[in-house]
Amino acid sequence: MREWCLNDQTSSVCLVTGAGGVGKTRLALRLEKEIADLGGWLCLWIRAGKEAAAVKAVRGVRRGRHSGVLLIVDYAETVLGLMKCSVRRQPMLAPPCGCYC
Repeated sequence: MREWCLNDQTSSVCLVTGAGGVGKTRLALRLEKEIADLGGWLCLWIRAGKEAAAVKAVRGVRRGRHSGVLLIVDYAETVLGLMKCSVRRQPMLAPPCGCYC
């Protein structure tokens, strides 16, 4: 997943799905640490009611404040405002379990 973060794409989404307890949050925590250790990156956990922080962070990258931004949304079903804030709306159907980058 670190390699996915560091690719040259302007923006991309990686969806990690799975049953409770399989390690999705642990994976996100580890990725956050690895990316933060690179320096220049902004890592944010987006919580319900804080969706605007995601938009602000992405704008910061576009203005050269950060090398990149890693937005982590745990329990995405509770962060309903994120779709309202997103720059591009693309419908996505998630398979029941896996990592789709």
